[in-house]
Amino acid sequence: MIELIWKEHLEGMRRKQYFAIGILIIGFALLSPVMMKALPVLLESQTGSEEMAAAIPVNLRESMRSFVKNIHQIATLLLVYLGASQVAYERNQRLVFPIHAGLEIRSMIRAKVGVYGIAVFAITLLGTALTAFYGSVLLPDTWAIFPAILFIGAEIGLYLFVAYLVGMAVGSWISSKMLATVLGSLVLFVLGWLAGFSSFEWIFPTYLIAEANLLIAYWTRPLIGCILMTLAWSAILAEAIGWKLDRTNMTAQEE
Repeated sequence: MIELIWKEHLEGMRRKQYFAIGILIIGFALLSPVMMKALPVLLESQTGSEEMAAAIPVNLRESMRSFVKNIHQIATLLLVYLGASQVAYERNQRLVFPIHAGLEIRSMIRAKVGVYGIAVFAITLLGTALTAFYGSVLLPDTWAIFPAILFIGAEIGLYLFVAYLVGMAVGSWISSKMLATVLGSLVLFVLGWLAGFSSFEWIFPTYLIAEANLLIAYWTRPLIGCILMTLAWSAILAEAIGWKLDRTNMTAQEE
């Protein structure tokens, strides 16, 4: 298993998967404070109203909320796409060989999930810390950022990892990367919308984003339950992806 994990790590470096995830999350981390700082000026130039521009709160707290919002709306799409692309690559380039080489596909998927799960989680923690530190330099520091950074980063990182897994899961059934991206993202957004009508919204991974937006430096009991449920959903998705690719591989050999 260690050898598989190392191979997936090298593959991620060769195909610049880490770079793509890093550029995405770090880009949002750097842009959020700048855009928050420039927002009143842009609004005043467009509307000509100083009162409207002055009414917009410009501080570190709002910058962090902007970061969480952008991550939810845009990074979800891109990570679902990366997950679907990963499965498409396995289908088209590597899937026909593992059984002949004595490699179990489900073990390969578990290794992939572990490698990219750690990468997404670690890069998200880094991005969250970066946007908080950078924002504290550019904006009025009206919010205690420590130790909330670690809590917020962990919540967002776990959610983005699920988005990546959803992309892989949908991509294991649908060969088109774009269609898999649209459907996978739609599932997550609709799930988040429906969860708002349920008293058990903590069982859905989208609850993590809602909690991250509160910017609190502790985990409530429902949030801890959500984290445990998200880990369970992740394990189920990983096994489902391995099962589907295993069947796809066998079907390809029979044909």
